[in-house]
Amino acid sequence: MGQRLTEGKYASMEEFAKDVDLVFGNCRKFNPPTTYPCNCADAVEKVFRREWAKALEKRLSWVEKRSLQGLMTTLVKDDMSVYPNHYTCTLLIVLSASSFVFREPVDPILLGIPTYFQVIPKKDARDLRTIRQKLDTDRYDSTEAFEADMDLMIQNALTFNGAESEVGQIALVVRDRVKDMLSNIKSGGNGKKRKEGDGKGASQPTKKLKLG
Repeated sequence: MGQRLTEGKYASMEEFAKDVDLVFGNCRKFNPPTTYPCNCADAVEKVFRREWAKALEKRLSWVEKRSLQGLMTTLVKDDMSVYPNHYTCTLLIVLSASSFVFREPVDPILLGIPTYFQVIPKKDARDLRTIRQKLDTDRYDSTEAFEADMDLMIQNALTFNGAESEVGQIALVVRDRVKDMLSNIKSGGNGKKRKEGDGKGASQPTKKLKLG
């Protein structure tokens, strides 16, 4: 099976799973119950079932994940002063580093806003660092799930600060910027095909079948 996997002989994850089941089945056919080989089969199968369930979990494709990571990097570095029609020149000084207010988890004590978690439940709190960590550790199963967290981050800022506040206005600009970048990703703007020989495409059945 290892050789077949390395050579890309499995066309689907189902084919691989059938071969694994066949290994366990053959062992139990040839060896009586409670014997050492059967006990080994039971132990190995238990581990396999647990890990196989994880392998079947829906995750972002390599291209989707890389595109969203690029979005996050761009957002942090973005110079929002390229949008001069939104606000006054004074506010542009703040907008030039607009994502700053979202880069770290809100610290109510440090920021002097002790009632923050009374308005925004801790379970709903979002920030760019937390979202990036979730993205890097494959905790989003779709672009839509990532977008929902970004939307929640923006909505939290609007709910607590109000749309007319400086933070609220920054949140609206960030919201529009994220919306534009996500639209580009969804339309394939960041999903350009890799050069031949790169080996990192959007669909690689044999790669999905590798365990661990």
